[in-house]
Amino acid sequence: MNTKQIEIIAINDSTFQEIVSKTITEIAKEEIEKIAETWRSLQKPISKLLENSWIRMKNKAVFYNHDVPGLFPDFNKFELGHCSTGYRYDNDTFNNKFSGFTGKLLSERELQSAFLGKFENLKRKFGWKFKTDCCYTVLGNSALHANGNNKYKFGNYDYHTSYHIPIFRLSEKITHTSSVWEVILQWLKYDLIPDGLTKEEERAYLTIQSLNKTNSNYFLINDGLLKCNNNLLMQDMINQTLKLQSGKSLTATDVASTLKTSMPIDLPSGSLAVIKDKLLNCDYERCDLESYDERILTDPNRGHWDLWQVNDTMPYTARVNEVLMARNPVADINYDGVVGIDFGTKSTVVVYQESSDHTMPMRIGTGRFSQKVEDHHYENPTVLEFLDLDAFMAQYNQAEGRPHTLWENLTTSHTAFSSLLNSSSDEYYAYLYELKQWAGDSKRYIRLRDKQGKDMVLPAFLTIEAEQFNPIELYAYFIGLYINNMHNGIYLDYLLSFPVTYEKAVRQKIVDSFSRGLKKSLPASLLEDEKVMEQFRVLAGASEPAAYAICALQEYGFSPEGDEKVFYSVFDFGGGTTDFDFGLFREADASERRYDYVMECFGAGGDQYLGGENLLELLAFEVFKANQDAMRSHGLTFTLPPECNRFPGSEVLINESQEARLNTTQLMEKLRPLWESHSEYEKAFESGIIKVNLFDAKGNAKLNFELSVDPETLHKILRDRIEKGVRNFFASLRLAFKVPATKDITLINIFLAGNSSKSALVRELFEQYTRQITKEICGEEDEQQFFSIFPPLGSVEALEIQRNLQVESSTTPVRPTGKTGVAFGLVESRPGGRIKIVQQNESKVDNEIKFKYYIGIEKRKKFICLSDRELAYGEWQELIDAGIEDFTLYYTNLPEAYKNNLKIDQVSRKKCRINGSYPDANIYYRAVKPTVIEYVVARPGELEQEKYLEPVIQLDLA
Repeated sequence: MNTKQIEIIAINDSTFQEIVSKTITEIAKEEIEKIAETWRSLQKPISKLLENSWIRMKNKAVFYNHDVPGLFPDFNKFELGHCSTGYRYDNDTFNNKFSGFTGKLLSERELQSAFLGKFENLKRKFGWKFKTDCCYTVLGNSALHANGNNKYKFGNYDYHTSYHIPIFRLSEKITHTSSVWEVILQWLKYDLIPDGLTKEEERAYLTIQSLNKTNSNYFLINDGLLKCNNNLLMQDMINQTLKLQSGKSLTATDVASTLKTSMPIDLPSGSLAVIKDKLLNCDYERCDLESYDERILTDPNRGHWDLWQVNDTMPYTARVNEVLMARNPVADINYDGVVGIDFGTKSTVVVYQESSDHTMPMRIGTGRFSQKVEDHHYENPTVLEFLDLDAFMAQYNQAEGRPHTLWENLTTSHTAFSSLLNSSSDEYYAYLYELKQWAGDSKRYIRLRDKQGKDMVLPAFLTIEAEQFNPIELYAYFIGLYINNMHNGIYLDYLLSFPVTYEKAVRQKIVDSFSRGLKKSLPASLLEDEKVMEQFRVLAGASEPAAYAICALQEYGFSPEGDEKVFYSVFDFGGGTTDFDFGLFREADASERRYDYVMECFGAGGDQYLGGENLLELLAFEVFKANQDAMRSHGLTFTLPPECNRFPGSEVLINESQEARLNTTQLMEKLRPLWESHSEYEKAFESGIIKVNLFDAKGNAKLNFELSVDPETLHKILRDRIEKGVRNFFASLRLAFKVPATKDITLINIFLAGNSSKSALVRELFEQYTRQITKEICGEEDEQQFFSIFPPLGSVEALEIQRNLQVESSTTPVRPTGKTGVAFGLVESRPGGRIKIVQQNESKVDNEIKFKYYIGIEKRKKFICLSDRELAYGEWQELIDAGIEDFTLYYTNLPEAYKNNLKIDQVSRKKCRINGSYPDANIYYRAVKPTVIEYVVARPGELEQEKYLEPVIQLDLA
């Protein structure tokens, strides 16, 4: 059974609080609707009252006249001012104060509208009694008979008493055509209660009057229609400034207490919508993934993972009163699937296979699956943005699987990278974009400070314990969320690639970190299924350049048969480092019948600091250095790249502050178009001036700060540094192809890989060096082609070669590129696949990588190589005599060191000292780890017997 209808669901505290909030809102809405109904109940009775024009007020001695409209005194309880019609009107005779109102003298129009022809009837109806049989009102110097003859009186005839009737005009906006609502609001404004309502009608009226006294803004008239100010009413109800008519409490504590009285909770009307919204947006809230459509909750063939099992760790349960479908996550497992993850310096790539060998890249780092596919969707920036680390980790640790973490607390990918570029200097430490560099550096510490101000220092990656805060685990968790969701299904089999220079301990710790993070992205119910989880695994696959070679060999149509050997080399020029790999590709023999092909990797190397991002940092340093006077005068600083040296006057310019780091990052992005040869980049640099947003030492922004640049100089810097890497590639190639398996070599295929290999400089330099080396090998006159250079996959040149070779890619329509090819190769070389990988470039000691350095001494300002990377672990080698106490050990990872032509200032050194001098003894060294050696003093012949003159000393060269 893959789906089921559920009646009880689990609710976490966050959702419960939203239900409480929703319940409060619903109660408030019910109260507001009652108020609106009360208003509606008054329309007919008040309208009926207004038909009579004159309405007595119950609580005050006044009448309301709708024809005027205005208030008049009760003439039986009020003494009118008066004078004789034979005299002019005298204001002193006017009594205008009645029942708290100050009236005005009645106008002729008002007299005619209210009294003309009606006076006798009104006297009879209301029992009004005057001192004379007729009533007049003063109109300036005249008087108007109010008994119907409309006759003006003034002078010395027909002397009568002229009464001065006051009126309190309610509002100029009110006329006899005004709506009943406008009249009622005026009555409410002046605290008037009309006579003539039933007890029930009066009760409704008093309710409205009480509300209006609390806040006269609760009720508004718009185009003659009554409008309740629902937002204000609700706000005051929730804030307890308005007492509910029902007597209910709207405090969160009281509402929560009421809801908790029964478990499962009987959800109030409308609260289920909160839960549905949470379910549909669960991964949108976690990782900005596109929301699920509503049918997932009701379709019996679909269903939602989070409903499958009532989670015992949840504090609340609720009863569902409509159809909701749960889905067993096990039903969505791709048991035949495999995922390849190329964890990169700048970005990470994921590819996958389902139930066939058809490999496809997977969009990660973007949750908008309904959008048109873009190339950048397949490259997920390797960066984390820490907004509220405590809140995120509290949520992360609440559940074993799919915890309800919030994207608003920690972001990654394109969102985090974009935020980094637009951040201020004081936010610099809220971003971690050196995950891979941190993992590969045994001495690197990183400072973090989230946007809430929480500070922490990350120790070296290898020292972090399993339960400690681990950013690589968190990054893997997000990768897992993009892979394992109700759009894609669930994968249990993962392969990770690594640089050839990562030692075993680092590789294993990254695997463990990814394993924990990827598991965290799986549903909790699945994690509890031991049988299923037995199939979950994360393995270290082929090295990055080897994986790319597997992909490139197939994409370019190599299919050796019989004794044919295809010799390959890979120049994997990535964002952080450049890796080399060398080997041969052949058909599997009879003893390897489960495979189609075998790839023997018998050489590897690399250039630690040759990477696209490192080149940009190098360019930024040179630009800052060229503008040092302007930088110094404005208090601007920058960082020192690994291969650069300080210069005179740099004391106040170079540091590792957040401002210096951010300045370097900002300039790197400004120079990126030049390095990557973006379209029309020349226009941005043709003036020799670029504008960059920088920050001074106090964190103040220097917007559009002008820096002078010389594109030719920058291109030369790029060329020189790339050439150094190419030179070391060929030095490594010479060493690698000394093995017996290469004795019959006639052609070496060079595969350029990595996004940085797209640079025209790379192709140009490789063509230059291959021509030069071919001449050295074959002679000037021989036109034999000894090298064949293949451009990065996915490039225009690569596609042209594939078309000419009539190669049909197995991954059409999305073919691998120079970046994604590593991940494709990982999947192709998976355990149980048809390509066997033989790693001959690893040490025989526990599958550890070979020793990383060339060890030597100085002679005439040159590095003299004593041992290369084939140095076996644990075997002593002679370094120098022990005749004096001090000696220097020189070392480098540059392959060209074996030629003994490397200047001594281009390599690293360790100043060492022994405790005494031993003229008859030597100093010996041995490799014990990829970056660690030991040295000791011993006499010849006594070394093998472990008779040492001094204790063994260990040195870490990293």
